[in-house]
Amino acid sequence: MFALHAAVENANKDGRVALMLYTIPNYPSPEIYQKTLEILYKTPEVTIVESTFPVTSKYSEYANQFIQAAHQQAAKYESKETGIDNFQAFKKTSICVLYQQTFDELGFENILKKIQGKIDGILFEWEIEDIASYAPLAKEYDIELIQCTYPEMTAVEMDTYIGLTDSKPLIYLVSASMTGAELLTNEELIDCIKETKKHRPKSKVMAGFGVRNADDIKTLSQLEGLDGVIIGTAFLEKMAQGIDAVEEYLHHIIPALNKID
Repeated sequence: MFALHAAVENANKDGRVALMLYTIPNYPSPEIYQKTLEILYKTPEVTIVESTFPVTSKYSEYANQFIQAAHQQAAKYESKETGIDNFQAFKKTSICVLYQQTFDELGFENILKKIQGKIDGILFEWEIEDIASYAPLAKEYDIELIQCTYPEMTAVEMDTYIGLTDSKPLIYLVSASMTGAELLTNEELIDCIKETKKHRPKSKVMAGFGVRNADDIKTLSQLEGLDGVIIGTAFLEKMAQGIDAVEEYLHHIIPALNKID
């Protein structure tokens, strides 16, 4: 149950913040997607692969236009052979971002059954009501239900959501207003990290939304208590440019993961 925590901890022990990268199956094409996965697998600094199931509707307000267009592109290639019924396990620790369309069409427990043993964590893309009812079910299938924190959270909200996690959770710190937007201030993020770790001292906190380049990573990596960074839109943009762009991007951002003593 603590596979994600352990993966991030190993990166931290090596003197760097962990790195999670968001991919969409078959985006921008099946060939580039598969080649990208192989690159991520062989790159030790890539700690977690974040993936999903392509959808064509019911995006939340957090999904920017690029993310939505990427899903639409990926969905063109979706087939019985590449869908959830034949879902293949990743070769690294992994998280599935679950969109509402998939949730509504298949049902949460059915999804858990299909990804059990293949995905380490699952994250709702939208703010779901009565989320407390889903945490025990995910635990039953040995899949960590990832919880989010953000600076605007009240103490009651923080207690409610973090209270759903185990003792060593991976926490997703929402570090911008939406995917691809500008990062929030260091002060806002530091306060949120501190509050999160009051509730779960052994948690691993990773910042996602607004992380685009090496400068962003350098800034975030020096925040006290932050254990990792998550890149979504910016990485998908590189995938759209081809494999050479993916490799060049990784070469550029990896040195920024190192923490400065």
